[in-house]
Amino acid sequence: MNKLFVSLIFGFLSLMINAQPSENYTIDGIKFSEIVSNYVQVIVTNNVHSTRVYMQFDFGQGIKYLGKGSGRMVYPTGEEVKFNSIITVLNFMTSHGYEYIDKDVVIDKTMSIYHHHHLFKKNRIKPKI
Repeated sequence: MNKLFVSLIFGFLSLMINAQPSENYTIDGIKFSEIVSNYVQVIVTNNVHSTRVYMQFDFGQGIKYLGKGSGRMVYPTGEEVKFNSIITVLNFMTSHGYEYIDKDVVIDKTMSIYHHHHLFKKNRIKPKI
């Protein structure tokens, strides 16, 4: 019963994130809805010693790790958009017209930090001839 309750809570929270108007989300000053790149890579980084997950969005803009150009998705207020899990990100991306392509995992030499690189392709509607 507790597992069901917890699952329902996480599902509801995921829906709340996806229900917020995402046309105003920005990544490095560019509105998410205005990204013209055909491919987007979502880099999810987690440390085995922590539950915190960090997400970066790379669409060719050049990512720095601190400050502007960090690849973080933010609200118009500048606050970072937080996703509950990678599944929330997958649902977010597919609901915005991206198709999941592939995933790679890069592990640092201490075996304590994992970088999951998820690749998405923008589904473009082809004009009928």
